[in-house]
Amino acid sequence: EDPAVVVLDAGGRWAVSLLSGHEGGANSLAIRVANLLGAEPIVTTTTEALKSVIVGIGCRRGTPAERIVAAVQTALADAGIALDEVRLLASADVKAAEAGLLAAAVALGVPVRFIAAAEIRASLRDFSHSDFVKKKVNLPAVAEPAALLAGRRTRFVCRKKRINGITIALAREGFSWSESAPEVP
Repeated sequence: EDPAVVVLDAGGRWAVSLLSGHEGGANSLAIRVANLLGAEPIVTTTTEALKSVIVGIGCRRGTPAERIVAAVQTALADAGIALDEVRLLASADVKAAEAGLLAAAVALGVPVRFIAAAEIRASLRDFSHSDFVKKKVNLPAVAEPAALLAGRRTRFVCRKKRINGITIALAREGFSWSESAPEVP
């Protein structure tokens, strides 16, 4: 029985599942280590590496993990997407210390990535803007830009929707060898 082995690059940017990925738990360990360090988890197990859905999340400070998990599950079910298709959760970096969001990522078993506020502001993509979000965190939006900017070649599966006070947007990454999800108007 091989032990789970995860390695980090010298800069702490990448947490790589090196040995005993799926069966030995290195894939989930890489995700946990990446979440703790703010690194990118690198998982090459085919069934896990091909996950393509990114869940953008906006929530108020102090929102409990259980409510975030329930909102994510509802949004995924409404879109006909299984949890095992989710590659990561994403939000704005102003939420990086949000206990409920971090705990929701652990409960769902997916990493969370925080997008720099400057990157959201600089993006030329068309997001649904919110005066409330602008007032609270000085950003035009959180869920939609986080969902799109956290991945590569992303397209909306579901633009922002509010579920029990939590804003969720779903995006799918396109792979160069496969069809991308159609853009949602």
